[in-house]
Amino acid sequence: MYAVSGERYAVSGKTYAVNGTRYAASGNSLATYAVSGNTALN
Repeated sequence: MYAVSGERYAVSGKTYAVNGTRYAASGNSLATYAVSGNTALN
């Protein structure tokens, strides 16, 4: 889904920083993604 950490991707009108930490989801909710290699897993 996501590529190399450090790069940004527009998802559903929001910008996500792929860095193996947290991503702002809908509203003010937070979703944690585990980065394995260059793939972000939900």
